Amino acid sequence: MTDDQQLKALENDWMSAWQRKDKVALESILAPDYCFTLSTDPTRSYTREEWLTQALGGYSCRSFAFDAVSVRILEPYAIVTSRYHQEASVGGVDRSHDFFLVDMWRRTGQNWQVVARHSAWPEPVSHSTQQFGRST
Repeated sequence: MTDDQQLKALENDWMSAWQRKDKVALESILAPDYCFTLSTDPTRSYTREEWLTQALGGYSCRSFAFDAVSVRILEPYAIVTSRYHQEASVGGVDRSHDFFLVDMWRRTGQNWQVVARHSAWPEPVSHSTQQFGRST
C-alpha cells in the first residue's frame, strides 16, 4: 500500500472509530501532541484530551463521507486535505455540514499518527475559484 493509500484509509479509520466511539482506536490514531483548530477561532486549539472528551461524549456521528482527498508527503509529515460531510450532533444539536479539512500526519517508524486538524466550512465554487491558478 502506498503512503497516499494508507493515509486516505487512516482518514476513514479515524472517523469510523469516532462513529463507533472506539477509544482504543482513537488513541492509537491521535498523536500525543494532537490539536484541533476551528476556523471560528484560529487562536484557540483544542488538545487531544479535549477532542477525545467530545468525540467519546456528546458528539455523535451518524454518517460521514470524504470527497476530493489530496495527500502531500513532506517526510516525516504528510498533509491531507479534503472535503468532508458528516451527519452528526453535539448534545442533541445538529452539527451536520460540509467541511474543508486540513490534517497533518507524522510518521514514526512505519506508523502514521495525526498531529493536527484544521476545520472550516468550504468556500463555494465561484468564477474566481475556478480561475485561480490558470494562466491568462
